Amino acid sequence: MSPYRALDLTAEKGFLCGKILGDLGADVIKVEPPGGEPSRNIGPFYHDIPDPQRSLHWFALNTSKRGITLDLEDPAGKDLFRRLVLKADFVIETFPPGRMDEMGLGYTELARINPGIILVSISPFGHSGPYRDFKGADIVAMAMGGQMSIAGHPDRPPVRVTAPQAYLHAAAHAAVGALIALHYREAGGEGQQVDVSIQEAVLRILANEPAFWEYSRNVMRRTGPLRPRDELLMREVWPCRDGEITYRVMSQGFQRLTPLLVQWMDEEGMAHELKDVDWQQVDLAKVTAADQASREDIIGRFFLKYTKDEIFQQALRRHIPIMPASTPGDVRENRQLESRDFWVTVEHPELDEAITYPGAPFKFGKTPWKIHRRAPLIGEHNQEILDELASNPDREQSSNAQAETPGPESPVPGRALEGMRIVDFTRVITGPLITKYLAEFGAEVIKIESRSSLDAGRINPPFKDGIQGLNRSGSFIFPNSSKRSLSLNLGHPRAQEVARGLIARADMVVENFAPGVMRKWGLDYEQVIRLKPDIIMLSTSTLGQTGPYASHPGFGWNLSGLGGFNHFTGWPDREGVAPSTAYTDYVAPWLGVSAVLSAVDHRRRTGQGQHIDMSQFEAALTFLSPEVL
Repeated sequence: MSPYRALDLTAEKGFLCGKILGDLGADVIKVEPPGGEPSRNIGPFYHDIPDPQRSLHWFALNTSKRGITLDLEDPAGKDLFRRLVLKADFVIETFPPGRMDEMGLGYTELARINPGIILVSISPFGHSGPYRDFKGADIVAMAMGGQMSIAGHPDRPPVRVTAPQAYLHAAAHAAVGALIALHYREAGGEGQQVDVSIQEAVLRILANEPAFWEYSRNVMRRTGPLRPRDELLMREVWPCRDGEITYRVMSQGFQRLTPLLVQWMDEEGMAHELKDVDWQQVDLAKVTAADQASREDIIGRFFLKYTKDEIFQQALRRHIPIMPASTPGDVRENRQLESRDFWVTVEHPELDEAITYPGAPFKFGKTPWKIHRRAPLIGEHNQEILDELASNPDREQSSNAQAETPGPESPVPGRALEGMRIVDFTRVITGPLITKYLAEFGAEVIKIESRSSLDAGRINPPFKDGIQGLNRSGSFIFPNSSKRSLSLNLGHPRAQEVARGLIARADMVVENFAPGVMRKWGLDYEQVIRLKPDIIMLSTSTLGQTGPYASHPGFGWNLSGLGGFNHFTGWPDREGVAPSTAYTDYVAPWLGVSAVLSAVDHRRRTGQGQHIDMSQFEAALTFLSPEVL
């Protein structure tokens, strides 16, 4: 991203967008009003000293930015801003719809100054529609986006994640929108305005709830620590001796996992009748509520015997999908994060201190993510940026910022990612959502699966017309629209040969198998670069490709606990709940899309492909950066 510049006019609704671009290498200039952006007053503060220069919220979400102060109501301030626009690629703003036009800085004026400019606008309900001018705080967006209706206990009002999330979802989508618009511009298109609705971004958190309504007019309800499976309510959050853990009794494609817990319980003499169940034949759609309650009572009494760390260590050793519900302090001490060098030390000379920050949401092979500097002080780089303008008074905008008229050999793409081919080996939610997003902007995505190794989403409800079928599940259809499908049994040498042929003609490979699976088939990165040296490959797994926990068979609903989101959701006098069914599965995809689009831009400029290792755990922690700090 190093050739690019972004002007960040955002309040807290958009901080993360500029941070993502800045940490990827763009020169991001945070433009604040004189006296500083009011969001600097959001606490908590460093050492609990209220000061707009010490806000941990500001620290966490404004890294890798330079800072200037400008009065955009003043003609001189506007003139200076216009001069900055001439040399910029992006402008990011969170003003109420229409306000930029009122200031004489709307998209039409910015495009007149710089035809290649990309204006990214983030607002509560978007720049069109009947709610266009409504205000919307985080709690409003979480409610109007549908997330709150499914979080909390059924006998109490709905809850949200009390660590504000809506603005972060919107800002992550804004970063994706900026990068897609950049790709379109560099393919011969023009600059454009990207219109991000915070409500619509929150709507993307929902899992099967829209499909249940679409298929059966069934409104999904809050179920506390339980999760619905057909007519059955299954426990997901369990109390233990010193906190809570996440676990589900599994079936239909994951039957092999439940006996691993039962075996441990039997060794402790606490399995009782669970050891007599033929778990390979259990179909949760046919289990009675009474039977499920009886089984969960036995499991619950077992978990109460141990601490969450004792349970997790056994889960790691036995490959059981159990994870603890972490506090931010637990996250800071997590061995997996430590082993992967996740934490980053950032110098704060104004405090005479170095502070440890959450690190990269993804690991690049060739274009390393980096926190380039701590968040700016008020007006810290005013003189520096003024000197740059003075030293280049007649400088034209960079070639990257100009909209060139394409020649006959390079037609403007009809859609931003048209011409890109992606081989998609992903399953269930996070990986499929990444490739779906790319497909819906024009990429050709070829999804690989087989009847012997189905995407588990195909066997999960809801089903169209209530009739079960591999092609009737809303759980599968939602994250896999706009793709083509190829059935390959990758355990067969001939199928592996076909897959290699596809990869040799592709731009990108995306996979979310457990670490080592692609290598077993001869399709890991070391193999595929022999087929296509400039290939981009994204491997997204629960905990990353390396580290002591990498092989742990966890799921997104486990990570809601491990990452700390459960800690911030629910009532203090009740047992813990998760924000939604698999919350992190709807955080990681947008960071994954940002990663691959950044890699695509790097390849366009250098010819180099690369491998990207995205731990969904690490990606999700981006959304708790202020709380961890």
